[in-house]
Amino acid sequence: MILWLIVRQVRTNCQNETSETAFVYRRVCYFANWAAKRHDNISRLTPEDIDPFLCTHINFAFGKVLESLTIAPYEEDDLKGWTASSKGMYERILQLKEVNPDLRVLLSIGGWTHASRGFNDVSKSANNMYI
Repeated sequence: MILWLIVRQVRTNCQNETSETAFVYRRVCYFANWAAKRHDNISRLTPEDIDPFLCTHINFAFGKVLESLTIAPYEEDDLKGWTASSKGMYERILQLKEVNPDLRVLLSIGGWTHASRGFNDVSKSANNMYI
């Protein structure tokens, strides 16, 4: 009975909030840096292949947490390309904002091989969680 009352109250609160505010549509897309490194042309996806108006937000994967509790690129080519004149993946994904300034680009931290390294230390205090 108590659980039912709590769920009912939460549901009522959610309905009240949504009825007072306008609905904002968001299409959140996920781009993994390794998508551009696929060997076959059919599944390879580069930042230049993305329609800047397809998504309202792009989560770029990945960044990582260092022992110093700072955020760093996950892959070598995220900041700079493989040649001196080529751009890194971060810059290439951010170029989509030149076409669509309303696009939001976010950095996903972690990844399958990153495990939980650094996350425990980051979450120990509010100061550590500020980027």
